[in-house]
Amino acid sequence: RMFLAWLVLVAVKASQFHASWSIDAPGASQTSLTVVWHTESVTEGLGVRFRPSSSEYSGYADPFRLVAGSYKNSSVEKGTMREAVLTNLRPSTEYSIQVQLSDGEWENKTYSIRTASKDNGFEFAFVADTGLEGRPDNLAIATRRVIKTIGEWNVDLVLLGGDYVYYQTDKRFGSLDNHIDKFFESIQPFASHSVIMPTYGNHEFELMENVETWKSRFSVPEGMDSGSHYAFTVGKVRFISLLAGDCHTIEPMNEAVLAWLDKELEASVNNPDYKWVIPFYHIAPFSNGHSHPSNIVLRKRLGALMEKHGIRVVLNAHDQSYERTLPLNGTSGGEWSVLSRELDCYDSETQGTIYIKTSPGGKLSNHGNSFSWFTSDDAPSYTAVRESAHHHILHVSVSDDYNEITFTVWGIPSEDYKEAHVIDEFRYTLSDNCSPARARKRTQRAGKTQQHIIEAI
Repeated sequence: RMFLAWLVLVAVKASQFHASWSIDAPGASQTSLTVVWHTESVTEGLGVRFRPSSSEYSGYADPFRLVAGSYKNSSVEKGTMREAVLTNLRPSTEYSIQVQLSDGEWENKTYSIRTASKDNGFEFAFVADTGLEGRPDNLAIATRRVIKTIGEWNVDLVLLGGDYVYYQTDKRFGSLDNHIDKFFESIQPFASHSVIMPTYGNHEFELMENVETWKSRFSVPEGMDSGSHYAFTVGKVRFISLLAGDCHTIEPMNEAVLAWLDKELEASVNNPDYKWVIPFYHIAPFSNGHSHPSNIVLRKRLGALMEKHGIRVVLNAHDQSYERTLPLNGTSGGEWSVLSRELDCYDSETQGTIYIKTSPGGKLSNHGNSFSWFTSDDAPSYTAVRESAHHHILHVSVSDDYNEITFTVWGIPSEDYKEAHVIDEFRYTLSDNCSPARARKRTQRAGKTQQHIIEAI
C-alpha cells in the first residue's frame, strides 16, 4: 500500500511550469496569462484550471474556471509540452493555477501568478548568464543562490537576459532539450509565481545550441522573426526584447529587423499611454571586461536608434561583471559623449542613454574560470559604476504613478557564508528635479574591480 501511494504522488507531478504574456495588445498583460507546462502524458485536450487567489472573491459560481490547452510544438524528448491562454482576467490580481497531467488527473500543486496592474506600479528583476547548478567545473557556483534570491523578492516580472545552460561546456544530461528541461526546473523558485519574459544570448544563438529550440519553449508575442524580437507592455512601461546573439556583429539582426525596431521605438515613445520604453538584449555595447569586450558594431547600429528616439535606459549582460554607463550619446560613430556626471538620480532634463550591464547570474566565465576582470585600471570615461567581484541581479521598482523608477543592483558572493549587498542604486524620475539624495555614500576605489560603489547606510 505504501508503494502504491508513492506511485500516486509521483504521477501527480508536472514540471517546467512558467507563465508569460504572449499577447501584445492594449491591456493584454492586465487581462491575460499564457501558461506552459510539461507532462509525461500524450493525451489530447489537457488544460488549466484557475481562480483568483483571494478567498474573499466570490465572482465565480464554481471554484475554478477551466481552459483547454494545446500541444506546444517542441522537441522535448519525453512527454509533451502544453500551453493554455487565460483571458478575461482581472488586473492586479493573483491567480491560483493548477495544470492537468492526464485525463481526469491534476497536479497536486497550485501556482500563483499575478496579472499586471492597470494603475499601480510594479517590480521586476533582470538576470542573465546563469548556467546550471552542479557543473563539473564548479563554475555555476552561485546559480542556486541567485535563483533563490529572485524567488524571495516575489517580483511581478523577471526578464531573462540570455545564456542559460552553456551547453557547449556542460553536457551532463545528454541532449540540448534535456538541458533546457533542467533550466526550467531550476528556475521554479521564481517561475512558479512570477511572469518570465526572455531574450537570448550568444550561447542560445550559436554555441552548439539552437535558438529555435529555445524559442519553442517560451510563449511570447509574435513580434519580428517569430518572436526573436518582440515587445510587450506592463502598465505604462513598454519593454522591447531583442535577439543580439553574435559577440562581434549585429547578427541575427538585419536591416529588416532594424527597420522594425525603428518603427516600434517611434510608436512607443510617442504613445501617450507609455511613460518608459526599456529595450533589453544580451550582448553589451559597453563593456570593459576581458571576457567579452564591447560590441562596437552593435553600439553603432542600435545606439543610433536609441539616441534617435530618446531611450533613457537599456539593459544588457554577457560579460561577467557589472557596469553602468553615464548618460551617453554620439555612439553611432562607435565613440561616445558623456552628457551628465550625476551618479544617483536623473530627471526629466537628463539627456542620453544609460546602459546597464548586469552579469553574471550565478556562473563564472569560462575565460579564466572567474569573474571578468576589467582591462584598464582607469575606468573608461563612459563609466558611472563598475564592479567585478560578485554575481549580480538587477531589481527594478516602478512607482505607482509611473513617474519614477529605482534601479538597484545586488551583489551575490560566490561564498555562501557571505551576505549579499547593494552594489549600485540610482533613480530616474520624470519630474523636473531629483529629491534629496539617499542616506548612502559612494566610494571610488583604486584598482580594476570597483568604481563609485555604494556603501551601506
